[in-house]
Amino acid sequence: MLVARSSTIHDLTHTLGAFNRIASARVDDGTTATTTPFVYDRAGNLVFDGAYWYRYDAWNRLIQVVEALPGMTFSGDGVLVTPTTFAQQDVVAVFSYDALGRLVGRQAPWPGVPDEWRYETYLYDGDRRIAERWDDPMFGSNNGGNNANQPPPVTGRLVRTEREYVYTPGYVDEFIAAAGSDCDLPSQMGSIPPKYRRASGVDPGGQVRIASNSSRCK
Repeated sequence: MLVARSSTIHDLTHTLGAFNRIASARVDDGTTATTTPFVYDRAGNLVFDGAYWYRYDAWNRLIQVVEALPGMTFSGDGVLVTPTTFAQQDVVAVFSYDALGRLVGRQAPWPGVPDEWRYETYLYDGDRRIAERWDDPMFGSNNGGNNANQPPPVTGRLVRTEREYVYTPGYVDEFIAAAGSDCDLPSQMGSIPPKYRRASGVDPGGQVRIASNSSRCK
């Protein structure tokens, strides 16, 4: 397989191992070839692929993704041996689930600001996700001068509903609209029966709203 990265063409070759899963990946840029072994845990979950370290809970659900660090080593069962600690900036994302197994939260480090995170909360109606709420840090001025190269101070938190979802009348998990992109909703979505009009993004006449006067559309 040929993979384009920037202006360089890489030759990517996968090797299969036991259970018909990828055992390693070999990348050749025409000058240097690098082979990365893949690591799995006892349950068969991918733990390490050379780019990220993946962690799972007792129910084999992904709970954390961490950037690959130099010198990472693993036991035969896929348990991380070294390093024993890592920095917040190495974390890509952390995931949480409720008692029904639904993904209800994601948090990720705020770029360039130590100890600050974005928190995402996912809300459901049964097994359907109906909204996503984001909680971000708010920043003040760094006052220039000697502080020009320092992160601005955190002055509070901004909590907002980033997305809301509307579904078709049949109980089929078919996503048809997101409030975060309501300017692009196609007009041919048509009418929705009255019993489903309480859903966000639907007007009293049953039509999917297009918020052309929204600040998102300007």
